[in-house]
Amino acid sequence: MIDMSEIEDKIESIIKFVTMLYNPKKVRVRTTSYEGVKEYYIIFTFDSIPDKYISNPNHHDIIAHKESLFSREIREYIENYMGIKTSGLQYLNNYFSPTELHGISIDVISEE
Repeated sequence: MIDMSEIEDKIESIIKFVTMLYNPKKVRVRTTSYEGVKEYYIIFTFDSIPDKYISNPNHHDIIAHKESLFSREIREYIENYMGIKTSGLQYLNNYFSPTELHGISIDVISEE
């Protein structure tokens, strides 16, 4: 079980790291609990996300597609440079199942 102050320190470090690299417009943290397990969501909001995050130009929702791929990049950097795993599909597994839960999720929102 992760100690609350430890997870709060990780969240603070992640926010500082992502802010330094990408300069989001807004950052929010929200929590949910499912069957007694708490998950922290760090939500980074950007004015727009560059088209370089489009890997499938025929995706039915190109904005959501860019948000997802940008989120993956951020999660990969967090793990590689900070050693903090975040919840979701894991890049070392080529983003295939299973989803892993680590108590911290990263969400990216574009306002475009």
